[in-house]
Amino acid sequence: MTAAQVLQAGVQGCGKVDQDCIADWLHANSMDTVSGTLRFDAEGITPYFLVLAQVQNNKNVIVYPPNLATAQAVYPIP
Repeated sequence: MTAAQVLQAGVQGCGKVDQDCIADWLHANSMDTVSGTLRFDAEGITPYFLVLAQVQNNKNVIVYPPNLATAQAVYPIP
């Protein structure tokens, strides 16, 4: 999901499907994803972080870590 959101943001940011334009846009901007706010450095590397997401009521929510959580985890998953 995160990869698809990154690609979508890059295409929308460029206004076209152009690999060089998308790469330049991604290096210069941050984007909100299901995994949180994501950005890339000049080498295309992101700061490492881990979040756990879960679909609840047809929405993606973050359930871990607690400081980023947007909902409580549901277990067992219905």
